[in-house]
Formats: sequence, C-alpha cells, structure tokens
Amino acid sequence: MNFDPRGTALLYSGGMLTDLHGKTSHGLLRYSKRFEILGVVDHRHAGQMSSKFVSNCQDNVPIFSDINMAIEGLGTKPEFLVIGLSFHGGQLPQSHRGAVNQALGAGIHVVSGLHQLLGEDLEFSKTAKEFGSTIFDIRRPRKIEDLTFWSGKIMGLKTPRIAVLGTDCALGKRTTCQFLMQACDKSNIKTELIYTGQTGFLQGFKHGFLLDATLNDFVTGELEKAIMECDAISR
Repeated sequence: MNFDPRGTALLYSGGMLTDLHGKTSHGLLRYSKRFEILGVVDHRHAGQMSSKFVSNCQDNVPIFSDINMAIEGLGTKPEFLVIGLSFHGGQLPQSHRGAVNQALGAGIHVVSGLHQLLGEDLEFSKTAKEFGSTIFDIRRPRKIEDLTFWSGKIMGLKTPRIAVLGTDCALGKRTTCQFLMQACDKSNIKTELIYTGQTGFLQGFKHGFLLDATLNDFVTGELEKAIMECDAISR
C-alpha cells in the first residue's frame, strides 16, 4: 500500500451493526492499532454503547445517528470515517451515499475497503476537493509491476505457521486468528498475523495483502512475500 491512514475515527455501520455485513466494524471495535475509534454511526442503535452489540470491544464507544451528531456528542471532529460494512459485490448502495457525503462535507477523510472506488465517484470527489477531504480506497488494485511472483523461498522457512481457512466470508476467520494470537501471547509465544483482507489492514497489522484485490497469478507470491518479510523483521 502506498498510503497509511492513521488517527481518530468513526465507524460507519449504517443500521447494520448487528448484521454480518458489519463485520469490518466488529473487527475494528475489537482491535485497532491504526485508528483510535471514537464512536460508531448507526441510526438504528443510536444513543447506546458499542459493547451492548459487539462482544470483546477494545473500548466501549458511543453510537450516534449521523456524522454531525457524532461531532457534537464527542466535542471533537474525528479525522476519519471508516466504512465498516461489507456489501454484496463491494458496491455502495444508494441509501448509504448520504453518510459519505456528510463526512466529506465536514472535512473528514473517508476510508473505504469496498471494491467500488469511491474516489472515482464524481460527486464524492467534488465534495472532497471542496472541503479538503481525502478518500482512501484501500482495495484499489496494485499495478502488475508492483506485484510479486511465487519464488519457493518459503519452503525453507522454519518458523511454524497456522493456516486459518473457511468456506465463505464473514465466518470468523480473522477473529479466530486474534483469539489464537491472544492465547499465544499469554503463553509467551511471539505471534504475528498475516492479513489477507481489508479489515486486517484497517486494524493495523503490519504484514499481509488484500487477496481479492490481487490478480490471481500473484496471490501466492504476495502471500509468500508477506510471510517472509514478517519472519525477517520479527526475529
């Protein structure tokens, strides 16, 4: 990634905090080194606290009905709005566009892991330019020349690895990894997570890549590269 957004943030779950679509919000509420989560924007659950709906929250933060109410309630303007939802096909539904425009119009940067590149949307880009906001599309595919082929070097790696796999999205693979890491840490076993999805990047894990934004020919190479870099740095 050629950008590294960090700072205070609101999570946008748009009425779906308790839905599987809210998995990115769930992940960031449970763990985040990249952002300091100040609150959640979710009109359906406004006026309540995050831990009522999401277990093992890193911090119990308030839920607001919209961006402006969040700024008023917090007494400060967060630097970022993170889209904490995963929609079918990675497209932003029309009913959620208002929240993005509201954030950009308030001078808040928007971070999106959707396949739809919000920065290429004419309305959003115009609002961002007018109010000095930035749109970070973290799932923007990388150029071929920046990708890595499989080399086979990993075959000589002695560091133990645990593969956590699933048959579908939103099954709890990443959350399972975090619980495994916590258990290893308690046993003084040094452990790192290799992320392969948007939430892992947004949580601030240092090594990984966005698998479904990577050309198939390079997936194994990018995974090998991430593991090898992690091993070299973590020794």
